[in-house]
Amino acid sequence: MSATFSSCDFSKIRDFSVKIYYYYRYEDTMNKPMELHNHDVYEMYVNLTGNVTFIVNDNTYLLQPGDIIISRPMENHRAIHSQNNERQRFVLFFCGEGAKDIFEEYLKDVNSHIVLPAEKSRQFISLCRKLLEQNISEISKITLTFELLQLLSYNTNSSTGYNYDLFPADMALALEYIDTHIMGKLLVSDIAKNSFVSIVTLERHFLEYLQMTPIEFIKNKRLSMACVLLAEGKSVQETFNTCGFSDYSNFIQTFKKTYGVTPLKFKKQRNKQ
Repeated sequence: MSATFSSCDFSKIRDFSVKIYYYYRYEDTMNKPMELHNHDVYEMYVNLTGNVTFIVNDNTYLLQPGDIIISRPMENHRAIHSQNNERQRFVLFFCGEGAKDIFEEYLKDVNSHIVLPAEKSRQFISLCRKLLEQNISEISKITLTFELLQLLSYNTNSSTGYNYDLFPADMALALEYIDTHIMGKLLVSDIAKNSFVSIVTLERHFLEYLQMTPIEFIKNKRLSMACVLLAEGKSVQETFNTCGFSDYSNFIQTFKKTYGVTPLKFKKQRNKQ
């Protein structure tokens, strides 16, 4: 007698957990905008209402209701609401080595912005609501989570990099210039010259579209790079040399002011995880 069988090895996802939150808030012009921030987990932002401009590192995406953003650990990100609106979203946090295996495999061929077909988007949102139900069993949580992750395979958004349609031409040029020269000396005057506008116009556009100055944008991009390098095990000195900061003590102070710990302590904390 012969037999056929199949088996599944879940070794890669044994260290895996997820937390889900639902947020509701009415945004008005008096609210303080969300600041650029990061986490040491994979975050999934599910937009439910209104149009949202979302920044991940130096890439900017325009979200419609139902759209999803996935940000990696230590990637700086923020949501921007340019007008009064009712703001609803799900936010999911995925932790552990299993999350890394799942999302790095998925994200290697796509960008952070996920757009699902209408029916799949409705299914995705329904699964999120079910995960928030009270007294849900553990097996149901596992089943719903993997159904949710499976729906990501229906992503229809094939665009990568900057969404230039969101910006005037000078800002698109400025972002490309900053990205190319981030490891060296960056002057706003040089960025403006390369973008064929005055410094005043460039700064006005950064404030209008990103709600920060060019200098703040450069600082945040360099800090984000530093977090990634330190988490990868690079030394503080090597990280400083790579990220384009001009003064070592200023780098230490800026990093500590932003994240609450020194670069060395940050590296030790990440390496323990």
